[in-house]
Amino acid sequence: MSFDPSGQFRRSGQRDDRRRRLLVEEGLAGDATVPTAPVVSVRSPTVRRSRHYGDAEFLGTARRVIDLVPRGWGAWVLMAALGLAIIVLLELAYAKLPPELVRSTGTFDLLAPGSLARWTGSLVLLAGAAMAVLIYAVRRHRTDDYRGRYRRWLFVAFAFAVLAADEAAGLFPAVLTAVEYLSGSDWLRAHWPALVGGLALMGLLLCFRPLWELRECPTALALAIASALALTAAVVFRAIPWQWAAAEQHAMACKGADLAGYVFALFTLGLFARYCLLDAEGRYDTAEEPEPSPRVDKSVPSADNQPRNIVRIDPAVGTSPAERAENDAGDAGGADPPESRRSLWRRLTG
Repeated sequence: MSFDPSGQFRRSGQRDDRRRRLLVEEGLAGDATVPTAPVVSVRSPTVRRSRHYGDAEFLGTARRVIDLVPRGWGAWVLMAALGLAIIVLLELAYAKLPPELVRSTGTFDLLAPGSLARWTGSLVLLAGAAMAVLIYAVRRHRTDDYRGRYRRWLFVAFAFAVLAADEAAGLFPAVLTAVEYLSGSDWLRAHWPALVGGLALMGLLLCFRPLWELRECPTALALAIASALALTAAVVFRAIPWQWAAAEQHAMACKGADLAGYVFALFTLGLFARYCLLDAEGRYDTAEEPEPSPRVDKSVPSADNQPRNIVRIDPAVGTSPAERAENDAGDAGGADPPESRRSLWRRLTG
């Protein structure tokens, strides 16, 4: 792995430890990609600096990956419209098609395993896991993260991958059935809601740091709140029986809230990945880091603290004691008063 020593170890103290740890992790991961762009000197004025990512030298080797994240808002608006259109089409297909066709095939059934709605939610969650990995790949190069909190984004990616598997194939019910078969007891099924609640609480505690980092991007934070509200509504819809609505309407409300929450979560991670990339490229803060002020050795006296060389001229003989005391007081103060200077001048020239 080739790198510019002046660019890698230009800092001292904790930042050097941070860069060394990052280089060790890249070496263990087998990252031996040679950058295609020439190495630019740290002192070059053409390099765009970032307060949080330094010179962002990793962008030269990760260009093919980070290009998957659009920078402009137009692409994000189009993708949001496409996601909402897919949700509406799935809901309309379930509502307008004959119930016999929906139940026989299961393709358009919103709650059936292996349906289009299930696979759509699974793909959205897998895309969210990929975005979390991308955030980790960018966030790990942040120069002020000395404790390595960026590793929490790998847990976010793992959680999204597990949710994607459960959405597509019903992972949690399969695990529950297998545990009951192997143990011969239904204790787990009886306490399943409490177990799910405990796992959700533990996941929130582990994801607290990534969620706290979303405050840097207000748009991503707003979408995260919208995703949490949509998923909470889906849980409430399933917990409360709908006596006043048909089963089809209940299924549409539950699955629509699920898919909306998944889409909002995907756009939360996507927009935060965009924010991290723009921050690394210096779009938000391109100010140069202030140069450290030179340290002054206080043991060496400065020019201001140097004692002034004062030449003392003894007055002529015959000076009165009062005049001699006045001259001594002027010498001790660093300068002779005007009366003392005139008296001395008369003695020397008279």
